[in-house]
Amino acid sequence: MKIILKTLLFILTVIFIIHCKKEPYLSEDVIIPDINISDNNFLNALIEQGVDANEDSIISSLEAKVLTSLFVHNRDISSMEGIEAFVNLDTLWCQNNRLTCLDVSNITSLKYLECDGNQLINLDVSNNTSLIVFCCNENQLSSLDIFNNTTLKILDCGGNQLTSLDVSINYALELLSCYNNHLSNLDVSSNTNLKILDCNYTHLTSLDVSKNSVLEHLSCGGTQLSNLDVSNNIALKELMCFRNQLTYLNISKNTALIECSCNETQLTSLDVSNNTSLKYLYCNINHLTSLDVSKNSVLERLGCSSNQLTILNVSNNTSLRFLSCISNQLTTLDISNNHALGSLSCGSNQLTTLDISNNKLLYWLYLVQMPSLNKVCVWEMPFPPASVLLNTTGSPNIFFTTSCN
Repeated sequence: MKIILKTLLFILTVIFIIHCKKEPYLSEDVIIPDINISDNNFLNALIEQGVDANEDSIISSLEAKVLTSLFVHNRDISSMEGIEAFVNLDTLWCQNNRLTCLDVSNITSLKYLECDGNQLINLDVSNNTSLIVFCCNENQLSSLDIFNNTTLKILDCGGNQLTSLDVSINYALELLSCYNNHLSNLDVSSNTNLKILDCNYTHLTSLDVSKNSVLEHLSCGGTQLSNLDVSNNIALKELMCFRNQLTYLNISKNTALIECSCNETQLTSLDVSNNTSLKYLYCNINHLTSLDVSKNSVLERLGCSSNQLTILNVSNNTSLRFLSCISNQLTTLDISNNHALGSLSCGSNQLTTLDISNNKLLYWLYLVQMPSLNKVCVWEMPFPPASVLLNTTGSPNIFFTTSCN
């Protein structure tokens, strides 16, 4: 009996060992499904990125699951069929292709999605609740639902066909860019962390940024605003409110302001005396009769063309590199203190003389349409030197001289 039991035990042991030896072989026969990738440009981009681990020119679901970041931008891809198998991606860049659809509903771990510069008509990100950065600008989207994307910090949906945009639940937003859409309303009162807002070229008739106290950059140009209150935005560094219907703009509280562009806004006055950090000021094509920049000692660029200025004092603006004051009513212009000046456009004024002898860094000089202008005092003759581009069209009486007494 003992012999039989020993024999049976031996046989079972042998069978067990044989089974164990066969198991790895069987595991190699487990079928790992391949992903259907119909676009060769997409497939080639995946292969070049090293996704095809076994180099068989086929992407398997196992190879797809390993990947956490995928960069297939600028590859002329028209279809990303198969992207749904890359379920562990946290970063996907597929911008500047020819995509008309993009299914990311399976990729719930996605944090960074950039699909701008395509031809997307619809895009569902409701399952992508971990999104932090979402750029879908320059597509053809007519609607965008980001209600579930409460972790979003950066949203760029500019250059689409959106008629509405609800960001009321996106409290973490720090950057919102929705330029060039058909928006007639935009409520950012809940977005108290917002630092950058770009809503240029929309159909907005009003904009309330009173709750956005940490806002640093505001672009709302090319809209239909008749009023803009930025008195609560004391952190504001850049204000772009050009091409609006503003007749008044108070920036006295915005002492951190570095750049202000209020071209074509129908302004009749502009006080920049408190904006001592201002480096770039553009207030062209308004109805200004005066402009005091004496307190703006760090000003580097000043554009005040097409106004009604009779006096412009830039003697304190010793950092000025660019000055455009075309089409005003100036009879004199003193730039003797502006040694850093490189570009001067002062055509279509009533100047009779001009002294640029101290402005040896000039490379652009625009003196058009000034028949009253005669003597222009320069630093060397003949003038202009090869380093200076000069336009005197419509100013036939100009003569250059180094005799500046």
